[in-house]
Amino acid sequence: MTSLLMLIVLVWCCRRALLWITVRLAIFAAGFRIGWKLLDRC
Repeated sequence: MTSLLMLIVLVWCCRRALLWITVRLAIFAAGFRIGWKLLDRC
């Protein structure tokens, strides 16, 4: 229970960094998908 509370506090404190990482991963995944489609077309 204590570890769960610590995890929640950690996520709450780092939510901005996590959001930034998620956005960067989403952009990278979208770019990778577009590049893969272009390569597949060639």
